[in-house]
Amino acid sequence: MTFDVNELKRLHTLAYEEIEVPESNKATAEDLKDKEFPVILYEVEYRFNGENTKLIKTAIREIHVTKLIPADENNPHPTIQFLDYQGHPGTGYPHMFHADKNSAFKESVYQRRLREQEMAKERMEEMLDFNLTRIIDLAVEGAKYEQSST
Repeated sequence: MTFDVNELKRLHTLAYEEIEVPESNKATAEDLKDKEFPVILYEVEYRFNGENTKLIKTAIREIHVTKLIPADENNPHPTIQFLDYQGHPGTGYPHMFHADKNSAFKESVYQRRLREQEMAKERMEEMLDFNLTRIIDLAVEGAKYEQSST
């Protein structure tokens, strides 16, 4: 690994650029009130590596809300029943999903940009650690050489 100042600058710019948090348009029970079901909402699916520590990719998926269950004394929040993009049934809250595809897309882009920043910081650390180790090794070798020549 060589020390490339331009690559380090590029990584630094990427790692520390400000990323604007997108306005979210999460669904609400009001969005679903008086609608004919099914209603389409959108979720951002996240795919992680095997250890569930690194975001690998995102995908926007349609969910089909089949029923709105109003709040009552047993459940203080309105809930929804839905089918996911593979047709599996689920129960949740409207705010778990986006009311429109554009909002889901913006969240997806934002999460990927955060991942790029994380990767740039990791790469910078690797470059700096490797080169610091090389500098220390050279200093030790130089000291040994000076000692042996005296």
